[in-house]
Amino acid sequence: MGSNRRLYAVLVRLTPSPVGELNRAVAVGRAYGPSFGLELVQRLVDSSTLDAYAMLHAAHADLLEQCGDIAAASNAWARSIQTAPNDTVRRPLQ
Repeated sequence: MGSNRRLYAVLVRLTPSPVGELNRAVAVGRAYGPSFGLELVQRLVDSSTLDAYAMLHAAHADLLEQCGDIAAASNAWARSIQTAPNDTVRRPLQ
């Protein structure tokens, strides 16, 4: 999984984007533990850049759950469902 983290770092450097940063954060969380990924995802949440992107909130919720913050995870899951663009995306989040 460490190689995925490195590949996302290169991708973000070559073609910077908030979604690329989100993907890198998830890879970091898997490679080094959820608290490390959560730190990166939290920056995106705080920036509001992807506020309407359901997958940001789903990744946030998943990492919060893994870190044991169930109340905050529940709020993030609710936000992911709220921002889902359609039922196809919304269903698995519920």
